[in-house]
Amino acid sequence: MRPAAYRYRLHADLPFKFDCGGAQWHVQKRSVGQAAHECELIGPSRYTVTTARDEKSFWSQLREKGVELLPNSYACTLFLHLEQLGLAERVDEITADAA
Repeated sequence: MRPAAYRYRLHADLPFKFDCGGAQWHVQKRSVGQAAHECELIGPSRYTVTTARDEKSFWSQLREKGVELLPNSYACTLFLHLEQLGLAERVDEITADAA
């Protein structure tokens, strides 16, 4: 059965840069208003991979729980590249039954 999503944990400290697909990408935390934080991947396009209400939840999502990414999404391709660089790890495959 094909996975409906992959769950990745990030190991690198933010912000950082990496190259993928001939482009440079910047990964950063962005504060949204007073009560939310987002993790953005910025390159030729922009992806938000997680949003949390507070700092503790933000880091818990990125480092412990992991972010869920669709298998055919470009964000998933970027995290696969981060995994190859040792900056992230895939920790789970979520099947359509579990999703």
